[in-house]
Amino acid sequence: MDDKERGRYVRALLPVMRAALGQVESRDMTDATGLYLDGVLFALVSGGRLHFRTDPINREDYDRWEATSGRESEFFSGGLPAGGQKFRVVPPFVLDDGDTLAQWGRAAWEAAKRARVPAHR
Repeated sequence: MDDKERGRYVRALLPVMRAALGQVESRDMTDATGLYLDGVLFALVSGGRLHFRTDPINREDYDRWEATSGRESEFFSGGLPAGGQKFRVVPPFVLDDGDTLAQWGRAAWEAAKRARVPAHR
């Protein structure tokens, strides 16, 4: 997916994300577009797919989906080393329901907030 196609996908996705979560903003990156809520990066669009931030707390939702669907979700690390931020492809059913999207999106936002490193003072 080239930058132009990714831009179209993000423009179509933003109203859906905003309806579910509130004022989601987008920022272009080198190989992805970041989605931010209250200044916190919680999602990425890359390769024509939406990825949510995960950690040990919300990762269980993805693991359950994999176990029941027989499919494996994909990771996107954004070129970060192992142990860096992890984003996983959002399962298709999440995008089909506003309440589910809100639940998973909030969980991704909470995971991203937990991962933030406080600024040094």
